[in-house]
Amino acid sequence: FMALTFNNIDLSILSRGERLIFGSAQKKNGVFHHKIKEISEARNNKGIALTNGTTLYPLGSPSSLSLDTITAYNEVLGTERAVNSLFSLTNLPTDVQIFEKDFAVLSSIPQLSCAVLPAGMKVQTVASTKDARALLELKAQFIAEETKSIPKIPNEVPDIPHTQSVLLKRFDEVIGMANSNFFTEDLAMVNMLYITPPYRGKGNGTLLLQWYLQHLLRRSVSVCLFYSPTNTPAKRLYESIGFKKCEEWMMLLQ
Repeated sequence: FMALTFNNIDLSILSRGERLIFGSAQKKNGVFHHKIKEISEARNNKGIALTNGTTLYPLGSPSSLSLDTITAYNEVLGTERAVNSLFSLTNLPTDVQIFEKDFAVLSSIPQLSCAVLPAGMKVQTVASTKDARALLELKAQFIAEETKSIPKIPNEVPDIPHTQSVLLKRFDEVIGMANSNFFTEDLAMVNMLYITPPYRGKGNGTLLLQWYLQHLLRRSVSVCLFYSPTNTPAKRLYESIGFKKCEEWMMLLQ
């Protein structure tokens, strides 16, 4: 992967969510810790496209790319404007799934009460290969539920992530996780928050979110997240805490 240069990038052309991804790439943190590359043919004076090797991130209004270039990646994540600048959605292969995502930011920093965990529960930073494996399995379950597919869990031993990932444990059983793929001093993103099915409907998701927001706000001014516009329970939860939708994004998976 070539070194990324950030010369002549006008940040005013980017939305706040795009500036977060760009800033994370610039600092080489989160999903960009190990790998980062600019897709040079997409750059113009209105946009660029970055990748960490598996996901393509169009930012602003980049130049269009060939379908072969786009389908070389597992995912594409960007605003509707950015994705539509890259290619025509009507030309996508039939096995590519398109998901709408609403991008929301905390409109004000809530007065979060201290997240008191019930006896036997703890939130633990992912710091071992065993925990990294548990995180990988929960991520696969999360994606499978989002896409209504069968979980795909890689066989290789995973690296300890650099994505501020945490596990929610009840005694020795892992029952949930949260992670942040992008974070800067200005903003941090909750990219995934997941509770295993047997422990849903018992306040565990709210408890984990409350704890994780406190965790992220120690390093960043505010917090953002994505949610599906059709996921009414999640939307209600996030709005009750103070998240406000401000951008429309889309994710393409194949």
